[in-house]
Amino acid sequence: MTGETQESVGEWRRSVFGPAPWGKVLGRMVLEVAELATLAGCPAAALDLELAAKDLMANGTGGPRPEVAEELADVLVVLYGVATEAGVSFSEALGAKMEVNRARRWKVEGPGLGRHE
Repeated sequence: MTGETQESVGEWRRSVFGPAPWGKVLGRMVLEVAELATLAGCPAAALDLELAAKDLMANGTGGPRPEVAEELADVLVVLYGVATEAGVSFSEALGAKMEVNRARRWKVEGPGLGRHE
């Protein structure tokens, strides 16, 4: 166990990129899912996801809505299922990824968004 939590990762993200509407952050997540779709052998799906991600990052908002928590929980349940079937330990993967992220140099690309150099 690495000790990384939603709070520690969220604090790191905000310290590097600043706050952002969750709709824009969702766009970044969709880009990461597109990369995962390519690894799963679905490059055509990745192209559609990349277009959706660009739209979300440009236009996504994210005011408070009660159903957001339930949908995020649905995403997390499915994500845990993907990790289980892929033989991935989230605690190990998250710890390793955050070590990499904390060591990288980042370019901010708008409020709450950016990419590594």
